[in-house]
Amino acid sequence: MVSSAFILETSLMIKENRQEINTIRSQINEIDSTILSLLHKRLVYAKEIGQLKKAEKCAIEDGRREDEIYQRLLIENRDLFPKEALIAIFKKIIATCKDSQQ
Repeated sequence: MVSSAFILETSLMIKENRQEINTIRSQINEIDSTILSLLHKRLVYAKEIGQLKKAEKCAIEDGRREDEIYQRLLIENRDLFPKEALIAIFKKIIATCKDSQQ
């Protein structure tokens, strides 16, 4: 038979874990909001660059610049975030920004 003290202790641990999960999820939500805000800013800058390139009749595509971005990010990442996922995320971000320059 399970003692009432064990049940109470287990119940308290579950409650504390749920509170900690909610706290961490709240922190993740804040990070997500910050990422979204930064993506908005990046898009604005990309549009500005697109306008400048159009004024100079330059190509929107700049493979060298993209390679520089990926290399810099991989160095800054220090293998903390999975490399393939990081590149895939930034390829999508860069593609979206290039589309905004059209």
